[in-house]
Amino acid sequence: MTCTYYLVNRDGSQHKVKREKPCEYRFDFKEEHVGSKLKLELYNETDMASASGYTPVPTVSAPFYVETKVIVNMPPDFAIVDIDKPVLLPGENAIVKLIFKDKDNNPINDLEVMVHRDYNHGPGGEWDISSVKKGSNPGEYIHTVTYKGANGSRDPKVFLEYKHLGVFLLSKNIMITGK
Repeated sequence: MTCTYYLVNRDGSQHKVKREKPCEYRFDFKEEHVGSKLKLELYNETDMASASGYTPVPTVSAPFYVETKVIVNMPPDFAIVDIDKPVLLPGENAIVKLIFKDKDNNPINDLEVMVHRDYNHGPGGEWDISSVKKGSNPGEYIHTVTYKGANGSRDPKVFLEYKHLGVFLLSKNIMITGK
């Protein structure tokens, strides 16, 4: 498999920045990439040395393209976190609001924020955790956490972590406690 990386500018123009064979799927983002998109072209090339005696047709497969969202420069923990009720009784909800901004303090509106429960702290009661949705304000993301009960736990707590494309958005987990 061969990979060619292109930077796509805001005006739609693009230029090749890297070619790999075989693909390692590693790209080092730099300050000058902020505001652009990354486009990845994937295709198979026939190794002519291994095809001695005949010419395969085609020598290059049809390309497949993947394009990212706009690249942002977001330092770790450049977020505002608000939990309306950090301590819940069974059946109660907490609304978690997160506002993400880039290093220039501009809101980031197109993140795909995923919430995950950190089970390293033990089971900690029974919880219902909704998916993260965009809020009504710029850079705002919201989700609901419902405490269903201790379910035998002496110390019911839930620890949440947030990721965008597999990268942690906060350096520490958010904790909500049940009573």
